[in-house]
Amino acid sequence: MKHYHEDIIEYSESEIISSQTRDQVLDYIFMMDRAALSYLNLSDVLIGKVISQGNLLDWQWVIDNNFESLYLNGTPEMFTTLSNGGANWLAVFGTEVHQRVFEKFRNDSRIKPFGITNQKIPNSNPPRFPDMVYDTSPSGIKYAEIFELKPITWAKFRDPRKYAMAQRQLNDYVTEYHKANPEVTTSTGTIQTWDVVYHFVAIPKYRSAVVLYQFPDQPGMVYYAQFRTDRSNIDKFVVPMKGRKYKTTVNGNVIEVETLAQDNKTGKVVAVAMIGGAVVLVIGTIVEDVFTVGVGTLDDPASFAAAYLLLQNGITILNQD
Repeated sequence: MKHYHEDIIEYSESEIISSQTRDQVLDYIFMMDRAALSYLNLSDVLIGKVISQGNLLDWQWVIDNNFESLYLNGTPEMFTTLSNGGANWLAVFGTEVHQRVFEKFRNDSRIKPFGITNQKIPNSNPPRFPDMVYDTSPSGIKYAEIFELKPITWAKFRDPRKYAMAQRQLNDYVTEYHKANPEVTTSTGTIQTWDVVYHFVAIPKYRSAVVLYQFPDQPGMVYYAQFRTDRSNIDKFVVPMKGRKYKTTVNGNVIEVETLAQDNKTGKVVAVAMIGGAVVLVIGTIVEDVFTVGVGTLDDPASFAAAYLLLQNGITILNQD
């Protein structure tokens, strides 16, 4: 609707229309603005009622229906507490996700014992708290990488403006960290150091889970997408498969995966694997009894959407077992 609105305004400013037509168009724009404002106010009132008077399931309904007005535009530490003591659900959920992913980062064998999470950079003013830092300085190797965790709605292909904000924040962390530790070579995080693409992280406190994503053209960024773990419905095109095991290669490493389900529309298969003690959901294809990992172009919205839906169905099946 926003783009439609902009097109109409551009048309109203055109020199090819008469003054009478321009006045009619501007009247239409005014009526449309009033309708949009009324809708926005009604939505805000509704969401305010749900948050202030609803329970956990009501808040979940808000998330499931994608009310964008409630998505955080800041960091998970920025709690918005309502006058009655209720907290913005997405702030609460986002903070819990951060804690669980921080725990995963610190305990990952590829990171441990060099993982630092949510720790203030010395002498930073205002204080900076990077999400995750991999700093090998204690071993004598003066090297550090910084990772930033955001909802998938901040990815470049979803919202370039939010992505630009996240990049500025991440680059600021890198600058300040190097300023505080000039002897340490500091950069944005790399997938080579911490590859968590499609890693599954349970959020038991809220009967939910997230799957992590990384994209080669968005260094340092780790994104999460929320999935319900208590769903009972499975897409009619997704067929549960018997848990058959295959050997496959992921980033040069041979791993064993066990199939969960297949999407009859695309032929893609979702499987589960254990990598470094972590549960990883893998999407691929089976051709001539060979399982090949891959979902197409990761930063392509269409293939991402298809993968997202298949992963949700895979999680549902995983939690039914």
